Amino acid sequence: MKLKTCLALLSGLILGVAFAEDGYIQSDGTQFVNTGYHVKETTRLEIDYQLISFVGQDRIFCGDGFDNTIAVEFYVQGTATNSGTLAFIYGNPYQTASKVATATLDRTKASIDFEKGVCTIGTSKATLNKSYITGQASGGVPVALFGKNTKAAGDVADYRATMKLYGFKVYESDVLVHDYVPAKKDGEVGLYDEVGGGFITRGSAHALVCG
Repeated sequence: MKLKTCLALLSGLILGVAFAEDGYIQSDGTQFVNTGYHVKETTRLEIDYQLISFVGQDRIFCGDGFDNTIAVEFYVQGTATNSGTLAFIYGNPYQTASKVATATLDRTKASIDFEKGVCTIGTSKATLNKSYITGQASGGVPVALFGKNTKAAGDVADYRATMKLYGFKVYESDVLVHDYVPAKKDGEVGLYDEVGGGFITRGSAHALVCG
């Protein structure tokens, strides 16, 4: 089997540990991870994930906009358990992408590209109204994974998802600026940025797990 390196970080050095190519970090609905990233008009976000279970309004990732900033939310619509549709909220003011996909427990890749005005969920594709993709890059609420950041500091999140995360990438004008992969640092599970070199982890008292 082809192996992917899952990074273990030790004393500032990178120690490669062999993990299967489907290595992931996992939340149980109590955790979230603050990326600290604010979306821009040139941003593209790509996520590789798998819901374990879900309830309507769970956020797979979210950076809520205010004060003339651009919002982005990838979430489960409705209120049912393990039944619903997936959709993107985006822009300033908020818009909802016109086409959605069925929420499943299958591993899925999704993306939203503000510069090109398009979003994808699996094989489903929808266009964005670019006239609403405008606003300052700073301020607002940074993007959280596994939940919805509700404070500018990124230290509070609601609508937390129970899911596995295999990877999360951030592009600006098609240039990869963050590439988050499953990692461990001093025993703590989180994500290592293979571009910027930083390590991010849970924003709550409950530890993430990896597999």
